[in-house]
Amino acid sequence: MHNHGITSSADSIGSPNDLARRSNAPLPTSELISNAAEHPTANRHASPSAIDADWNEPQPFYGTDEPVPYPIDALPNTIRAAVEEVHGFVQAPIELIALSAVGALALAGQAQVDVKRAEGLSGPTGLFLLGIAESGERKSTCDRLFTGAIEAWQKEQLIAAELELEKYRGEKDVWEAERKGLQQAIQHAAKNGRDSQEHRKKLEELHRQEPKRPHTPRILLADETPENLAYRLAHDFPYGGVISAEGGLVLGAQAMKSESIMRHLSVLNILWDGGSFSVGRKTSDNFEVGQARLTVSLQLQGTTLRAFQKTNGELARGIGFLARFLVCHPFSTQGSRMFVDPPAEWTKLNAFNSRITEILALPLPLDEDGLLRLIQSSFDEDAKAS
Repeated sequence: MHNHGITSSADSIGSPNDLARRSNAPLPTSELISNAAEHPTANRHASPSAIDADWNEPQPFYGTDEPVPYPIDALPNTIRAAVEEVHGFVQAPIELIALSAVGALALAGQAQVDVKRAEGLSGPTGLFLLGIAESGERKSTCDRLFTGAIEAWQKEQLIAAELELEKYRGEKDVWEAERKGLQQAIQHAAKNGRDSQEHRKKLEELHRQEPKRPHTPRILLADETPENLAYRLAHDFPYGGVISAEGGLVLGAQAMKSESIMRHLSVLNILWDGGSFSVGRKTSDNFEVGQARLTVSLQLQGTTLRAFQKTNGELARGIGFLARFLVCHPFSTQGSRMFVDPPAEWTKLNAFNSRITEILALPLPLDEDGLLRLIQSSFDEDAKAS
């Protein structure tokens, strides 16, 4: 996995750098990095006090460490075998392929279990994933292969849900007619000075019997405003995933404009943590989002990430948005891919997708209010030690 950090240097009066200069103390790391950026030929082994000295043979200031290979062997067998099978044909960077596989698994499993890290410390198993890669690295192909089972399950569930929605609409029309009738009866009794207690009791009972809208299991989400995302999780289905090979459509969306970015990033942060929040609206009823689960898996071009950082980086860092992502920045495989025939049968990938289907088919652990109540899974001793 090849990660690139983003740093900034302090330049305000009274900063540690200024204090170091005034006291002739060794300069701090941030100053050395800044000097290195301005003077790339400076000797990397020179002392801070010798940075400005004349050197006959300047040496470049850069790291020579090779990126650590992606730990493919750390993946469970079913996932690893599917990733290797896809890599053999698609030939995308294996980091991006694994990103797609792990993202699909996190999306499917997050509505079944939370992870218990220690006593009193638990959290969602959903993940925020970010692959930094240029166009043409085939992440959309990888996403399509690893979310095939999710798309098929979603299509099947939406067809079944439409029948339930038709039944719900009919029951809701009848309920609305009865409600209006009782309201009119109460108004009529009030006008004529008659007792309306019986009608009031019936209306109270009717409110308790209001038909509940069935879930609409659309879990593969796209660019959503904060309000739409919250509404879907509160009313349609209690979990979902934003999976996109065009992350710029998400980070550059209308929801990320200056007037709304704080709200959108805050919503995503809360969902990453499995928290609850209220949504207030002017034109309709307020609602609460509780115990919802969200996974995000994006590919973003470097230029798009830099543009986002330039426009919103200070805010995103301040509230810890990007710190919530697991990030990979792999070397490109473009120009080194040789033609290979597709496998006659995707044995390993099919096994992976079959397992995803099994997870999706599990009943949702919902309480009487329709909120997720997940079991907590703890680490075994080997996992704690690793």
